[in-house]
Amino acid sequence: MRYPGGVQNVAPADQSSGVITFRQDRPRQTETKPPAPSRTMPQFSNVSDVQLQLRRLELEHEREREERQQQHELKKLELEHESERENQREQRQHELKKLELELSRASDSSAHPADQPSSRPPPFRVEAAVKLVPKFSESDVETFLL
Repeated sequence: MRYPGGVQNVAPADQSSGVITFRQDRPRQTETKPPAPSRTMPQFSNVSDVQLQLRRLELEHEREREERQQQHELKKLELEHESERENQREQRQHELKKLELELSRASDSSAHPADQPSSRPPPFRVEAAVKLVPKFSESDVETFLL
């Protein structure tokens, strides 16, 4: 039953004396047990413990990410260094072959000194070529260009 004034669960107690008095039944309170602690999830006494654990996990994750990034950069530098060494090795081999060819040509030319002048054209001499160029005249440009 519900009566005005907020009193609930009221039942008549004693009606034999002509005065009706009511006794108030207390609402039943069920006992609630806290859930059993989980074996997989840590239990925390308050929110600050949860925040601390979360922050600790975030920092650990950040550290692991930085370590992976450093390892990646280290591997990249190692590959660049190896590539650079390979390029230098190829360059030295190229220069060595070039020197060998020059030596073989020099030894060939010293072995056959008579063949040397006929196998190579004479070097270009500017003094001789200047004599072949006609003098420039503004009135006769075509002769100069031809």
